[in-house]
This record gives sequence, structure tokens and C-alpha cells, in this order.
Amino acid sequence: PLVMIKKSLLYILILTVSVFACAQKKDLTSGAISFTSYDFSSPEIFELPSALREISGIQSTGNTYPVFISQQDEDGSIFLHDQTISKVTEISFGERNDYEDITILNERVYVLQSNGNLHSFTLSTNSDGKKEASQYTQHQLSISTGEYEGLASLPHQNQLVLLCKSCTIDDDREQTTGYIIDVSSNQQLSINSQFSIDWNSIEEVSKNLKKAF
Repeated sequence: PLVMIKKSLLYILILTVSVFACAQKKDLTSGAISFTSYDFSSPEIFELPSALREISGIQSTGNTYPVFISQQDEDGSIFLHDQTISKVTEISFGERNDYEDITILNERVYVLQSNGNLHSFTLSTNSDGKKEASQYTQHQLSISTGEYEGLASLPHQNQLVLLCKSCTIDDDREQTTGYIIDVSSNQQLSINSQFSIDWNSIEEVSKNLKKAF
């Protein structure tokens, strides 16, 4: 199920970032959002619009945009969720395609396409006072062919983390490959490094997580 896949992906990304951080000896926790005060036994429930029946990515926005942001699986649209006023705003950014995940880095939104392409843009306010996507760019990276599932940001390093779901580089190997991507000041993307996660190490995090996907 999609929810279980996303949970597995979350564990993988946490493990990946932790290992990478140790290797780089950099602090990735400074300024991170703390959820220690959240009562998981009494969760807040937000009702999403029917357009998000196939939601495939969601990202807390911190102080950048209202509360959280998400994207639908097929339409080239994102959704801003401002729960302080119970409002959901749909913003179109591109054509229909297969979109898998979303993140924000330096006030710029990045959406992952299943083939590994990234779509990035900023959010601006037009003359009618409505939010719209602007400064749109599509990024094609020199990465393994295949299907990609996960995208995350490392704000303090100005980097993105891209994770395979099923890539040719992992054929006949019990591993999942990912990439660390540098983002320049003029929004140019380049591969910093490639890493792989052995599936056995995933089981060490939780016995309930066997193969990643």
C-alpha cells in the first residue's frame, strides 16, 4: 500500500541522511522542527479535497508557506494547506505526468517526476492577489534510468536527496541507490555523490521493514 511505501521511504531517508551526516561531520539537526510537544495519541485530522485522493507527496513548510504543501500523483498541480483558516489552494505548475514527491529548499519548490526529472519553481502573488508558480525550470540529471520515489532537502548543505524505487543500477542487487544533489545560487543542479543502502541495514532499523518497496 502507498502509505506503507511512504513509511518505508521515510525510514530509508532518515537512515541515509544520518549516515551521510556522520560522513560529512555536519550538524543537520540545527534549526530542525521538533515534534516532542505533539500528542500522537490525539492527532489533528485535516480533511483533504477529492483532488488529493492520489496524493503522493507532502511537506511541512515551516515559516516559508502556509503550514504544509502537497502534490497530486498525476496532475501538474500543488496544493497549499493553510489549516489556520481551513483553506486549500491549488496551484498549477506543469503538464500531467507521474509525480512522486515534493520538497522545499531556499523558498523554491521541487517536485519529483517518477523518471528522476525534477521540476522547480517559486510561488509568487499575481495582480489578483492569488498565488501562482513562477520561474519554472525542469531539471534533467545524469542519473540511472528507472523509477524514482523519494525526494528530500538538506537546507544547511543546500542539497537535495534523490532516492530510487526501481533503478537499473540496482538490478540483481539487494540495495537501493540514491543521489546527493548540489543546488547552486542560480538554481543549477549537479550530482555531488552517489550512495547505496543495503536492504539488510533497513532491517536493522526495523524488523517490519524488509525490502524497501
